[in-house]
Amino acid sequence: MKNTLQNWYSEKQRLNTMGVNDYDYHNLSDLKKMLECEEVARKRMYIPSYKVHQISFFSTWFNNNCATVICGEHGSHELRLVIHEPQQGGMSEDLENRQIENYLNYGEAYNKALYIESGLKDGENPILKVHTGQINAFSDAFWEGLDLRDLPLVKKTYLTSTSNPDTQLKPFDIVRRLGSSGSSSGSGPHSAIYLGNGMIAHVPGSNKGVRIENWSDFLGSGSYASVERYHPLIPYKHQDGTNGIKNHIARAVASDEYDTSYELTGIFQGFNRTHGNCQHFANRCVFGLNFSESGTWFKKKVPLAEEIGDTDREFRNLTIRDVNQGHYQLKKNQIDSWRNNYQGQQFETKIEVRPSPPCKIQ
Repeated sequence: MKNTLQNWYSEKQRLNTMGVNDYDYHNLSDLKKMLECEEVARKRMYIPSYKVHQISFFSTWFNNNCATVICGEHGSHELRLVIHEPQQGGMSEDLENRQIENYLNYGEAYNKALYIESGLKDGENPILKVHTGQINAFSDAFWEGLDLRDLPLVKKTYLTSTSNPDTQLKPFDIVRRLGSSGSSSGSGPHSAIYLGNGMIAHVPGSNKGVRIENWSDFLGSGSYASVERYHPLIPYKHQDGTNGIKNHIARAVASDEYDTSYELTGIFQGFNRTHGNCQHFANRCVFGLNFSESGTWFKKKVPLAEEIGDTDREFRNLTIRDVNQGHYQLKKNQIDSWRNNYQGQQFETKIEVRPSPPCKIQ
């Protein structure tokens, strides 16, 4: 349903200030989402220090509420990326307001915004559009181990309840169960990838390979101290495609080589795609990074793109025999169906507004 602003009087002034003209045609749902985004910016005190020249609202496959903001004064412009995750179920609200680049002229900022938007929507590795450098955590972790919280744009929280994981998790979050000493769950942590619909992918034990199982299989029958959630605000890998998360999980499940016995190869930069623990598997699939928080005590600091590329190549080199091709396709289709349950309300089309004259959010 499309309306001109003349037919929607109640919020006309707010939208006019943002740069929506009275006779522009927009979907009603998109106008409402723009107002929601503006309200979040006010409440969360995201007030640009310079005048806003342009805001582009858009949705991606991983987040419905994204915007690039060009602001500045006296010919010098700053480009920012804003990503909003509203409160949903047991998941708290989050607003990421990230400077992409500054000291640009308007044309440079505009072209960079288009590049960022395209990469977030369709790029094989969305994270590389906002972080192209090295992973400092790799070289800083000597004798201390690596922590997923040290990775760029990864948010850590604790589940407040484990009875309904769909209210606490999003597909392709990494979950880590912290076992209690003396319980059948074991004293060490156990990691898995949440797939949605109460399903997980994990390495349940030595020489058991990769399996897709129920949430209850991940929790186990014993007690546990807590369950951690590691959520990338911007994904490191696309969900689809040859090098996508879905494909890599399905290939690991169906391959002969991925026995994933609990040998801690990779402690000193070694790589064997058929070995590693549950954390190696989850981190390889979700982040494209080959390390284990429990087992990798040192890792050479390398550019993020290079590390992801190396891991992608190892997944492509897994062998799936003809007899297992049907199993591979079945698992991939199942993961597709679970992920598709999490769409939400998206912008039906990109909306680009230019306040005239440029203004500040008051």
